Amino acid sequence: MICLCLYEITSSLGLLSKLSLCRFISLFVGMLLQGFLASECSELADSCQAMLRQSLSQCNWQLLSPVSQRDLTVVLAQLQRPNHIRFCNGLFVVNRVTFSATIQRAYTFVNFMQLKSIKNG
Repeated sequence: MICLCLYEITSSLGLLSKLSLCRFISLFVGMLLQGFLASECSELADSCQAMLRQSLSQCNWQLLSPVSQRDLTVVLAQLQRPNHIRFCNGLFVVNRVTFSATIQRAYTFVNFMQLKSIKNG
């Protein structure tokens, strides 16, 4: 959807009415903000988990009872994995890298379509 909105904005800049152009721009900016906020929340969750992992590993948990030590080792083992938002059983991970890759692919798609329309036109 980001690709299509960006293509409509760039290719039909002079052909669209001001209302349609405003609608496409607001839709494009809204989708960018949505993706950016999702990636930032995912990064925030991962950094909070890293801080929790660091705090638990640096406390004196060796002085606790054996039952508490075992529980904390289980928690620490679970905290070793990244905590990014994932969809489709981990197929799509939401983070800054995937957000920037999505934006780069959108610009690549728009540039390809514009070059194709220049060749055909």
